[in-house]
Amino acid sequence: NSDETGCPDVASSCDFENGTCTWFNSKSDYFDWTYHNGSTSSVTTGPSNDHTYANQSGHYVYIETSQELDTGAFADFISAIYLPSTDRSCHIQFYYHMYGNDVADLTLYAEYQTTKSRSRLWSMSGNQGNVWHRADVIMVTNDRYRLVFHGVRGEGYRGDIALDDITLTPTCLTETHGC
Repeated sequence: NSDETGCPDVASSCDFENGTCTWFNSKSDYFDWTYHNGSTSSVTTGPSNDHTYANQSGHYVYIETSQELDTGAFADFISAIYLPSTDRSCHIQFYYHMYGNDVADLTLYAEYQTTKSRSRLWSMSGNQGNVWHRADVIMVTNDRYRLVFHGVRGEGYRGDIALDDITLTPTCLTETHGC
C-alpha cells in the first residue's frame, strides 16, 4: 500500500490487453516488438498463450525472429520517463517467455536522461522453456531515466522472446504522475 493519500498501489501497469500502454518501439533499432495474442507464427518457439489470462485471447508483446535479420539484430521497447528515486526504490516486476533453440538475450536497461548512457538492471540468455517466468528488479538512481527492454535475435528463427504484465510500484514516479 502507498503511504501517500490518493496514490494507487501500482504506479504503472501494463497487461497489454488494451494496447502497449505508455511503452513504445525504438526508432533506432533493427526491428520492432509486436503486439500479439495467441501463438507466434513459428512452431517450437514463442508462447501459445499470454500470461495475464493464460489463454489465446490475451495479449502480449514479442520479437519475431523468423524475419530475415542478422544474428545479433535487436529490438528496443521503451517506457515513459521516470523521475529520480534516490530516497526510495522503484520495484519493477514483469513476465518473460524465452522459448526456442535459437533464443539469444533479453536485457532490461535503465537509460539515463542526462547522459543517455545505459545501465543493465537484469538479463537472461538462452532457451528458458515453454513457460512464463517472473522477474523482479529494484531501481535506485539520482537521474531521470527510461526503462528499455532490449531483445536480441539469435542464430535462427526459433528464438522468439515475449513480455507481459509489466508492473511498477508507486515509488516509480513518471513525469506526469505526481503522487
